[in-house]
Amino acid sequence: MNRSTLWIAALALLLVGLGSWFYLHTDDSRLIRRQLAQLSELANKEEQEPPLKALQRAARIGKAFSDPCLLELADHQLQGSYSRKELVDQIFLIRRQSSQLRVELYDLSITIDQGQQSQPEATVAATLVAAGLEGDDQPPLAEELQLHLNQEQGEWLIDSVRFNTVLER
Repeated sequence: MNRSTLWIAALALLLVGLGSWFYLHTDDSRLIRRQLAQLSELANKEEQEPPLKALQRAARIGKAFSDPCLLELADHQLQGSYSRKELVDQIFLIRRQSSQLRVELYDLSITIDQGQQSQPEATVAATLVAAGLEGDDQPPLAEELQLHLNQEQGEWLIDSVRFNTVLER
C-alpha cells in the first residue's frame, strides 16, 4: 500500500471514531426532547382502543416519571405527591374517557443544571396543547407546562409537573 492509501484509511477510521463518539454521547437536551416527543406520541389516540392497549400505553408513559412524582394541577384537582402506579391509573382513566386524543408540545425550552449536585437536573418549559380531553367537539386545551427532571441511572425521569392555563375559551 502506498502512503496516500494509508492516510485515507487513517482519516476514514478517525471519522468513523468521531461519528461513533458523537452518536453514543448525545446531548442531554436532545435526549430529553426525544423523550418528550415519544411521550406525546404515546399519549395520542386516534380511535377507541382495547383496554389492554390503553393500559400498556399508560404504563409506558408512566415509566418516564419518578416514583413519587409531584403534581401541581390546580385546575384539574390533582395536587400532591403521586406514586408511579397512581399516575398510570390516572393516565389510563383519561385515555379511556376520550375517544380521540391529540397532545402536542410547542415552544420547548430545556435548561440543564449539572451543578454540584450528585445528579444533574433539568427544567423544561413548554406549551402543551391537548385536543379531545373534554370531548371531540370542544376546542383544544392550551396550558403552560413546567417539568422538573432528575437523571437517575442514566435516564431522565420527570419528578414534578406543573400546569398553568394559558387560554380560556
